[in-house]
Amino acid sequence: RHDDLLHDWLAELLYRFHAEHRVYAQFEVEVTDGKLAATARGEPIDPARHEIETEIKAITYHGLKVEQDEQGWQAEVIVDL
Repeated sequence: RHDDLLHDWLAELLYRFHAEHRVYAQFEVEVTDGKLAATARGEPIDPARHEIETEIKAITYHGLKVEQDEQGWQAEVIVDL
């Protein structure tokens, strides 16, 4: 399911934010046969450049929606702060 893939991928990015102290800004994502392959490009957190006002604590399934329409894919994610 696409919602599971999105949840797990965002949770991995959040883990890397906390464990590796990195922020990400460029993404290439491909979903085929129920599997997600992605490349995320970013950099180490630099307090002089990255002001983090509110930290995300967790990615939730509550309200998570992934839908495809005539314009492409749309996602809605609610996170725990």
